[in-house]
Order: sequence, then C-alpha cells, then structure tokens
Amino acid sequence: GVGRAEAGPRLTASEAQRRRENAGQAGGDARLVEAEVPALRRRLLAGDVLVGRYALKAEIGRGGFATVWRARDNVERRDVALKLLHLHDALDRGRRERFFRGVRVMQRLRHPATVRVLSLWDDEQEQPFFVMDLIEGSNLHEAVVEGRGLDLTAVVSIATIIGEALAEAHALGMVHRDVKPANILLDAAGHAYLTDFDLVRGRDTTGGTRTGGMGTMLYAAPEMVQNGDGADERADIYGLGMTVLFMLFRRDLPYCEIVREPESILARIDCSAEIKRVLLRSIAWNREDRYAKISVFCADLRAAGVETRPIPSRPSLAPARPSERRSLVELGAFAVVAVGLVAAVVMLGARPSSPEATAAVV
Repeated sequence: GVGRAEAGPRLTASEAQRRRENAGQAGGDARLVEAEVPALRRRLLAGDVLVGRYALKAEIGRGGFATVWRARDNVERRDVALKLLHLHDALDRGRRERFFRGVRVMQRLRHPATVRVLSLWDDEQEQPFFVMDLIEGSNLHEAVVEGRGLDLTAVVSIATIIGEALAEAHALGMVHRDVKPANILLDAAGHAYLTDFDLVRGRDTTGGTRTGGMGTMLYAAPEMVQNGDGADERADIYGLGMTVLFMLFRRDLPYCEIVREPESILARIDCSAEIKRVLLRSIAWNREDRYAKISVFCADLRAAGVETRPIPSRPSLAPARPSERRSLVELGAFAVVAVGLVAAVVMLGARPSSPEATAAVV
C-alpha cells in the first residue's frame, strides 16, 4: 500500500468499480459510492512509498489520464520514472485497459530507442502504475522551443533512430498513432527515446478505445481524424515527418499553414531540395502518396541529409500564399472533429488555431 498512514480502511479501485456497477444495476445512484472512497481519491505526495518499494520524489509530467513521477527504487537503489493512472480513471475499466495495453506493447519491444518498462502493477490493492527507465533530460519539443540548436546531422539521427524503433513495432503489427516531439525524450547526451504507446493499435489489441481521431492535431495524419482505428504505419510516418519538419523549423509549426501549404514552410528552411522532397512525401495529405514503409522514409532521409552545417537562425513567419492543394472543405472537415477542443475560426473554413490541440478525447 501507500507508505504514509491513513485513517480507516482503504477501498480499492476494483472494489469501488464493483460497487458503482452494483449501484447502477440496482437503480441506485452510483455517485454515492464516490463518497466512500476518500482514501482512494487522496492525492499522492512526494515522500509516499508505493508497494513498499517506490518512494515518490517529484512530479515530472502530467497528462490527460496519468501522472509521471520521479521515484526512488529502494530495492535497486536507483531513480526511475513511475507513471501512475489518475485516481478517477482507475475506476474506469476502459481507461485502465488502455493504460496497460500500451505498457504491454512497450514490454515486447527491444529496440534501445524505446523507453524500457521495468515493471507494472495492476494489483487491486493499489492505484495502477508502471515503472520505466528514467531518461535524464527533456522531451524533444521542449529542447527545440527552448532554443537548443540541432544541426542537420542531429535531426536526421533522431529521426532515424526513432524510425527504427517504430519499425520494430510495425513488424509486430503495432501502430503507435501518437508520434510527436513531446513523446520523444532526449537524454543529456542527445540520444533519443520513443515513449507513450497509450494510443497503440494492433492485431492483438481490442477494446479499450473509442473509434475516432486521436493524438495531437498537428501531428495526427488526416485519416486519424476520420477513423483512428483504421490507421496503419503510414500514420506514424506522417507523425515522424511532421516531427522532422518541426526540428528544422525550430519553433511550433503554424497549423493552418502547414496543413494548407507545407511548401511555404519548407521554403523558409535552409536545407537541400532533396530533403524537402522526402519530407513532402512523408506528410502527403493522402496516405497513398506517402512512403509505405518507415524504413524507406528513413533511408531516403539519411541519403538526402548530406549537409552537416548547423541549421541557421529560425526562419521568418511570413504568411503563406493561398493554395488549392488542400481544399477548404477538407480543412473544415478536419477541424470539426476537434469541436470542444480547439476554437473554430470563421474565415476560410473552421480550423484549429493551436498546433498542440488534441484531435479527440478517448
């Protein structure tokens, strides 16, 4: 249990779930059960010890349904990353299944650029969590927007190693579906690691998610918005291509411009015409026009990335020239799926204004 003393008996997540279901079947108010779980809903704090082993030290990340802590493994005597499902989600069977589905996929992967899962805990007596290697550093998005320079060699290297990690998942029939800079970690030496398989989909993963677009809007392939469950590895190619473009642009990509006129973004980046050609193919609006295999995309990117000089100062934010490449009708349809998550703009069709807007909540 949690190391800090608590008053009264502790109600487990699974028991609370059973009581909620029984209350609903009996025609009662399942919300009354919530009043019985103050211990379960208690916010964890630094100093708490989980399962008598992992001492929480500091919260290092928080997402829609989980929190990542830096923790001390008192058995192995080293710091680890501990990802903990939010308390209210621990009572939701679907969220719980989704949480552990991604973890079990990560456990099957052996590529060194995939963050290693050390253990998982789905004990009824505990709030669900799993333990990973702690990557000392930051995520790729933070590194780029904070102005840490990445020369072209580093950009191609990061894309290649993450592409190799994704290729292993694809060979096992898995699609990550949420490839983006925030899900790529960089250690102090600049080595890249892929994490967050929470939206993974594959041949042997069923249930636990709703059909529909997922992921972060800017990096989600267009077909993800229409039918996330129908996405294949070309969706990951799109996400990785956008991530490379983000690294080269060195700031958050302007959403409307990159969707309507990616050539205008590339025109403001100082790299070879061959690299631009490779990137345009990787982020093609129609997936039939993209690379079919991520290994081929990475091979072409390596072959094109012959320049080794640092990428110059950030390009300007000059507005894009209107284009018919991606019609306003397509853009409007793409944005409508994100209603409630991004603001609609009444000019040239409704489109999300933030590159980090989530495509859909699952």
